[in-house]
This record gives sequence, structure tokens and C-alpha cells, in this order.
Amino acid sequence: MDGHYIICGYGRIGRRIAQVLSDSGIEIVVIENQTDIINELKEGHIPYVDGNAQEEETLKKAGVGQAKGLVCTLSKDEDNVFVTLIARELNEKLFILVRTNQQKNTRKILRAGASKVISPYEIGADRMANVILRPNVELFVDRIVRYTEEEHYFDEIKVFEGSLLDGKTISEAGIRQNYNLVIIAIVPADTNKIIFNPGSSDRLNKGDILIVLGDMERINRLRTHGCGDKRTLAERVATYNYLEQIGLKTNFIKHSEPQSK
Repeated sequence: MDGHYIICGYGRIGRRIAQVLSDSGIEIVVIENQTDIINELKEGHIPYVDGNAQEEETLKKAGVGQAKGLVCTLSKDEDNVFVTLIARELNEKLFILVRTNQQKNTRKILRAGASKVISPYEIGADRMANVILRPNVELFVDRIVRYTEEEHYFDEIKVFEGSLLDGKTISEAGIRQNYNLVIIAIVPADTNKIIFNPGSSDRLNKGDILIVLGDMERINRLRTHGCGDKRTLAERVATYNYLEQIGLKTNFIKHSEPQSK
């Protein structure tokens, strides 16, 4: 494989991520060493490597050198840190997404080389609180992210040089009139800012990212017809460093000799 995603750990979170990526046509390889889970992977015809993700040879067998990204969902934060250290050393360009069980460990994982750290427990707790505090907002978000019968999606579209939208203002582009989409925000190519609810005079330029809301048919039409983006989903998936996007710099921990746990 080339340009695939490696998933370390096939528990509840890893299993769900694997399903979503596979359903989207993204190639994945799972690293797992529990017999019952390996049998499940075999039955589901899911590519896997039988081994410990904390071992360099296991990551190499999973193709870490040519992979586009790695998702680390092991149950212990210290294990996730160790895997991140090794994976970053083996592939400096790798996009590494890591789960953490404790928010206080986020900085440590980032310093180890992670591109982005997510705390599922905090996200879940925040959403549960919003059910009480903002029930209608939560209803709206739930219907969007779960792809329900409303068939409306949040998506991101990159503006390519020479496309119909390149150099035009929101008003001149006529996105609402021509594509019947709502622009939620613009992520300018040359800054770390996000322009929420852009006005009609805001100008679009090559490299800008549009955050839009609408049905998938219209989103794809704007992507190809308006923004000149001919890339497949696999070519568009995240490979950038989130820290740089928000203007933070982190020096990754480097090690030149094998380390023990």
C-alpha cells in the first residue's frame, strides 16, 4: 500500500474510525495483537498486521514509511506517546492523530511528534452538556454529523488558481445563488486566521479553504466547477500539521537509539 492510514488499536474508537475511513474509500491497515480481534479483522477482510504497535518492525510491516497517516487509539497515554515517537522518527511527513485519555497529557503527546491530539471523553462530555444547555443547537449538529435524512453536510473546499472563484468576492462568486450553499467560514491560505460568517466583500484567493454547508451534490459541483478541485477524497485527506495551522510551534522529541518502555 501507499498513501494509506495505519490504525493502532482496534477497540471501540479504533473500530469506528476504521469503519468511517473504509466507507469513504480510504485504505487502512490495522495493527492489533489480540487473537479474538484478529479473527474479527480476518472475517471482515480488513488488512492488518499482527504485532505490537510499539515495536519499530511492526510499524514498518504496516508500511509506515509510505503511509499518509497514523491514528493511535491505544488505551494508555504512555503507549500512545511511545508509538508516536517511533512513528515520527520513521516518517517525518506522517500525519499522526492521537487519542488521549487525560487532557493534561496533550502537550507531552504533541512534543512526541503528534500532529493532532483528541480527547474523546471531553468531547463526549461537552456534547452531553450541550444537550441540556443548547438542545436545539445540539439537535442541528447531531443531524449534520450523522448524515441523516436532511442530507446536509459540513465540508471543506480548496480554491485552486485560475478557477471561477479565484480572485472574486463572495458577492461576485454568487455561491448562494449559483450553488445554493452556505459559506460558514474561510480559512485564508496565507494566514492562520479563520474568517467566520464572511461578508459579501470578502475576497477568495487561490489556496483558501471554504467551510460550507449543503447537500453533497451541490458541494461537489462547487468543488469541481467553481473551485477547480479535481482531487479524489483520498488525495484531499489531512496531511498537514494542525499546530502550524493555529500558529503554534513545537519541537518534537528526537531519539537516535532504541528506547525501552
